[in-house]
Amino acid sequence: MTKSVPELPCILIVDDDDDQLFLTRHMLERAGVRHPIVEARGGPEAIQYLDRCCPENGGPAAAAPALVFLDLKMPTADGFAVLSWIRSQSALHALKVIVLTSSDDGADVKRCTALGAQGFLV
Repeated sequence: MTKSVPELPCILIVDDDDDQLFLTRHMLERAGVRHPIVEARGGPEAIQYLDRCCPENGGPAAAAPALVFLDLKMPTADGFAVLSWIRSQSALHALKVIVLTSSDDGADVKRCTALGAQGFLV
């Protein structure tokens, strides 16, 4: 009898900057992270991806990421909007979110924490 290795949940990187997507992916790979990495180029693409993962929307629960690295300053739907949307979805309520940003504004840190981010890296 052979045991199949369970597939690891993905890590979602959300950023509108291709260089930052590359650097974050590279950092994770260099750290030896074996989870599949999915990239979303902006807030709307992240919400669309995560919406497809929600079981209440017909998605498989196993498709939900284990962790999200979220850029804060993006056009259309910024990190605050994405984080608010994530926390409004019951199936994603426990999803770990780390905010990656160039902003060191204390108000941004407080707002992200209030919205349920687990970490804030400048």
